[in-house]
Amino acid sequence: MKLIKITCIVMLTIFTLFSIFLTKRLIFRINLPYNEMGRYFDEKMDVVYHYQTVEVFILLLILCILAIILLILIILNKRIKGI
Repeated sequence: MKLIKITCIVMLTIFTLFSIFLTKRLIFRINLPYNEMGRYFDEKMDVVYHYQTVEVFILLLILCILAIILLILIILNKRIKGI
């Protein structure tokens, strides 16, 4: 049963780091000056950023937060039962 606890802690760490990464990318993307078509052209990198990716980042961040909450509940539930 300790393997389940260790696995949950590792997954919690991974999801937490991924959510921090997504938050940084989301803040960066939200602050870009998009045109009326929802595009931003970065002249230095020759890349076009689309505003639609902001919505995808928000969805992924919500899923990560839900996974983090679920893993915390699993870890706390296992501790209460003495595992």
